[in-house]
Amino acid sequence: MKKAIEQRKSVRSYNGEALTANHEYLIQSYISKPENLTGIFGNVIKIHLNKTDGQKIEKIGTYGIIKKSPAYLVTVSE
Repeated sequence: MKKAIEQRKSVRSYNGEALTANHEYLIQSYISKPENLTGIFGNVIKIHLNKTDGQKIEKIGTYGIIKKSPAYLVTVSE
């Protein structure tokens, strides 16, 4: 199992289109509600929408590659 986890690979590609104002509103509305910020074990999580605004970001974190993403969500758990 550990070997499978270490060898996993994730590649996501997007067309580079920005989020629409409506999509951004829907995402922000969802992640701002306390009832949507509880983890599966009852822990509090924080979610932040990070728009890339055309910046070239090839790798985020240690897992996977995101190409031409207009935005991504950052999640932090206590």
